[in-house]
Amino acid sequence: MSIRSKLKFFFVFLICFYAASAASQPIVDSLIKELNVSVDDTVKLHILNKIVEQSTDDNVWPVYNEQMRLLGLSLMSHKNESYRKRGTYHYANSLINKGYLFNNRGMLDSSIYYYQKAAEIMKAIGNKNGVAATLNNIGYVYKSQGDILSALDYYHMSLKMYENVQDSSGIASTTNNLAIIYNRQGDIKTAISYNLKSLAINEKLGNKRGEEISLGNLAMLYRKKNKYDIALSYLNKALKIQEEIGDKNGIAYSYTNIGNIFEDQGKDQEALQYHLKSYDLLKTLDDKPSLTSTTINLGSVYLKIGNLVKASVFAKEAFSLAKEIGYVYELADASNLLGQIFKKQGNYKEALEMHEFYMKMKDSALNESTRKASLQKQFQYSYERKVAADSVKNMEAEKVKDAQIAAQQSSLKQQRTLKYALFGGIALMIAFSLYVLNRYKNTQQKNKIIEGQKAIVDEKQKEIIDSITYAKRIQLALLKEEEHVSKHLPEHFVFYRPKDIVSGDFYWSLEKKALNTSDKFWYLTAADCTGHGVPGAFLTMLGTSFLNEINAVPELLSPAEIMEQLRTRIIKDLSQTGRIGDNKDGMDMSIMRMNLSTFELEWSGANNPLWIIRGSETIEIKADKQPIGYADRLLPFTNHKVQLQKDDQLILFTDGFADQFGGEKKKKFKRSQLKELVRQIAFQPLDLQKQILERTFDEWKGDLEQIDDVTLIGIRV
Repeated sequence: MSIRSKLKFFFVFLICFYAASAASQPIVDSLIKELNVSVDDTVKLHILNKIVEQSTDDNVWPVYNEQMRLLGLSLMSHKNESYRKRGTYHYANSLINKGYLFNNRGMLDSSIYYYQKAAEIMKAIGNKNGVAATLNNIGYVYKSQGDILSALDYYHMSLKMYENVQDSSGIASTTNNLAIIYNRQGDIKTAISYNLKSLAINEKLGNKRGEEISLGNLAMLYRKKNKYDIALSYLNKALKIQEEIGDKNGIAYSYTNIGNIFEDQGKDQEALQYHLKSYDLLKTLDDKPSLTSTTINLGSVYLKIGNLVKASVFAKEAFSLAKEIGYVYELADASNLLGQIFKKQGNYKEALEMHEFYMKMKDSALNESTRKASLQKQFQYSYERKVAADSVKNMEAEKVKDAQIAAQQSSLKQQRTLKYALFGGIALMIAFSLYVLNRYKNTQQKNKIIEGQKAIVDEKQKEIIDSITYAKRIQLALLKEEEHVSKHLPEHFVFYRPKDIVSGDFYWSLEKKALNTSDKFWYLTAADCTGHGVPGAFLTMLGTSFLNEINAVPELLSPAEIMEQLRTRIIKDLSQTGRIGDNKDGMDMSIMRMNLSTFELEWSGANNPLWIIRGSETIEIKADKQPIGYADRLLPFTNHKVQLQKDDQLILFTDGFADQFGGEKKKKFKRSQLKELVRQIAFQPLDLQKQILERTFDEWKGDLEQIDDVTLIGIRV
């Protein structure tokens, strides 16, 4: 039978077949009418593609997809180049749809075959978006098979290609899939980061399906962190969107996750109710992977409440489904569940067999070499996009008095070494600058060829920039790590954005134990030195070094005492006398000391205030209107004391964010607007707050130059 004859047959078949389901699928019904009256083959291809996208019946849309494949093949032999290209594209698209169908039915090898064939065709016609989408799909199939390293390879290739063509929707989809991988590998922090990126993109695009997927995944991640209220809030948002767009698979997924949270909390009857709702809904859909997971959940809950009969029924059904689709994670979970049930029933031989099978599947899905290799792939991808900033972790000051002093002295020695290294690097930079200028003047005087000398200037300029960049590494080494890890410290984030390569802002942190009690205290500072760039960096080195020296004593100093000692050292070391022509360099500062047992706060500020967000209220503690440095009137700094309450949020900041010009009218952001912004987002998770602040700053600044260094620290009690 010729292709044209086949096409006629399929048109008649599709029209007859579709008439039976017209009442339930009005959109597809409208499209098939257009298909029936259309005479242009390329228009028919477009309509067929829309029918495949709109149809939810897995027994119907493959027929339309085959129609699209045949018509695409027909056009590929057309004399007109435009027709050939369209036919080739739609032929590749039909192969992608076939890959999706085989994946959904658990036929993973066939799925990969069709996806790879489609990727080759998309690459040949130069459709980068099509290649990226297909690579993403291949990664998903490898993930389902438990081949984590291959999945990461394909996801990162897809992400890189989406970023090259600036396809936001594709980036969101791929980052969401990467989040699932890192979640499976136990890297919750990286998974949350990828999901938040995906959620932000989907919200901006108005992609409801993408939003609900990201929300559901974030809920699952926060569940792993035992933050059930946050997880449920994400799930309720996802469920609302799923009901709005009629996503039955998504609704079932949300039911399952809600059930899992109730199960974690020991609310087994509530968990059972949601798992049964998910099971009943999935039974009406052709989604075997999700049905397998929900069936495992039901078996697990019935086992917990002691109903071994029902637990066994669901566990065996789950094991059978997992074997059918070949998903290693589900096989591991189902075999583990069956082993527990057999053991409870006294069937020790079957229990042992299931346990051995479980260990085999578990080792296949997750082993140490796979975890290490997946981390290496993440580092490799991150390195290709930017050079990671070096940082050093601060040692916890938990030892007795003598050991504490010895550790602090060692730290001071290291700080001095790094400080001298920075001074040497910047001195070298100045020497290079003078050398370049001298060479350039000599070149002008001797009237040599400008083009030849430009290469020398460019090379020396590169050396200068390299020197400053190295100085940045030294500066960052003296800053505390942003994600400072300690079981003693409250949850917090640091938004740090230098204006130039090196910064005039710095933040400083220290944990210190009281002499006569077991209480531990946390010092934290956000400071803004005079100027920015290299001049500001000099002062940050002095400030960091002085703060360490001042606190290298057994006693606990108040924030006000620290600031007064720091001011004295700045005035002395910079030889400030107040005479005309003297430098007036110094810094504005916000410094706190928190008792980690009682949460009593002491705070002092030089020009920069402290904000405490308590519920819907923002409490502002005003700073003294004088800098850390010489002033006409050197008044004592005020030491404020506040008893913090649970869920209070503290904001320490410099003036860089508020002073940034931008927006439609190119005006300053202002402190009042910043205060309202941090109040509105205070209920969000801290990592999401940081994302919102970064996005708001970038959108406000737009194409304008950043005018100052930015530091903003948020702490939740």
